[in-house]
Amino acid sequence: MIANLFTVPPFWIKVSTGSLVFFGILDRRFHKIGDIETVGLVHSMLASFLSVYTIAADLARGVDWPIFCDASAPAPPATAALLPMITCGYAVFDVIVGFRANRIDYFLHGVALFFLCGTACHYEVGAVLPYGLVMECSTVFLNLRSLKKNWIDVAFVSSFVFFRIGLVPFYWYKWTTRFRAIPLAQRCLSEGVYYAMFYGGAFFTALNVYWGQIIVRRLIIKTNAGASMISREWKPEPGQFSDVNELPASFREKRD
Repeated sequence: MIANLFTVPPFWIKVSTGSLVFFGILDRRFHKIGDIETVGLVHSMLASFLSVYTIAADLARGVDWPIFCDASAPAPPATAALLPMITCGYAVFDVIVGFRANRIDYFLHGVALFFLCGTACHYEVGAVLPYGLVMECSTVFLNLRSLKKNWIDVAFVSSFVFFRIGLVPFYWYKWTTRFRAIPLAQRCLSEGVYYAMFYGGAFFTALNVYWGQIIVRRLIIKTNAGASMISREWKPEPGQFSDVNELPASFREKRD
């Protein structure tokens, strides 16, 4: 038993620990750039690049994802296994931030993310996670919203709906249904993998749907408020309307 204490930890734990140290140093040295949280932005950019690259590489090779235990299938790119290891470290960082700042949302997000990525790394099926972590593409724009640019808001809402409400739930449904339909998968992969992916995917899908409806409602309110402000500030040019009946209804009512 004592000898087990000195065994070399798995490679994914080493990478995850390095990731945690990296994000910790980054937060200490560059906590914020302006109003932008550095750690969140850096992780979302890393996750976006690695996940998009992995998916693009699979598509270029004609890989029908997901592949279960097929020895003849081409090996996934190294980025597929690296991304969940990096994200494990980031998840632990989120948990620590949740404790320090008394933020239950950070804490729960970190726990769920570590549970999902840690299970995949432990069972050496981390290659499936880039298809879920591609949702981080929308997080890039979320972290940039403090710049208060309209195009960033539009990019954030559009990418949120596309990735988090559309693409990732589709991949999650595809993975869980095909796992049950392929006998080979059930023989060579642990049931723990299936349950981690199923419940982890269900948790993040429900969370994204919850936040998605809030984002859409706020966007509608903001759009209506902007339209109302424009109508209040608009004034016809002299001579633009020859007859009072040509004026917009709101101006005719004020005139009356």
